[in-house]
Amino acid sequence: VGKNQDKFIINPSCRSRIHLRMYRFLGQLMGMAIRTGVMLTVDFPSFFWKPLVGIQPNMKDLNDVDQSLCKFLDFIKNASKELLEGSHRTLFEKFQIPLSDTTVVLLKPGGDNIDLTWSNRDEYISLARRVRLNESRIQTEAIRKGITDIVPQNLLNLCT
Repeated sequence: VGKNQDKFIINPSCRSRIHLRMYRFLGQLMGMAIRTGVMLTVDFPSFFWKPLVGIQPNMKDLNDVDQSLCKFLDFIKNASKELLEGSHRTLFEKFQIPLSDTTVVLLKPGGDNIDLTWSNRDEYISLARRVRLNESRIQTEAIRKGITDIVPQNLLNLCT
């Protein structure tokens, strides 16, 4: 849920050699479009294009593609101690998080055995943000390499 539901995002679980070759090919197509002035009718959110041009995405970019996650992280940040700990505990989370393709990943080694508590909630939030903001880094790098196969990096930097 977010305002960019109609935009394309990269599948963070596509990490095989063949997938990365396909992402590089996509980058080559994008590079050819840049070189020839042909418009591609693909619509990417800032969550995608910022890392492509070397800019770190921020929480606003993540909120635009996954509003529910951002609301959940804000909820945890402002949660009472009783909600996360004790006999009246109502939230039972582990140190793991779903990516944009719903694949669940650990936020740190053994995260599936670490309970989210009031005392470690800041660490959880920090790790969750870092994981989600960088979830497609490998795929984006493959696309960037494909673009620079066609458009020299120094000319590409002029576009930003």
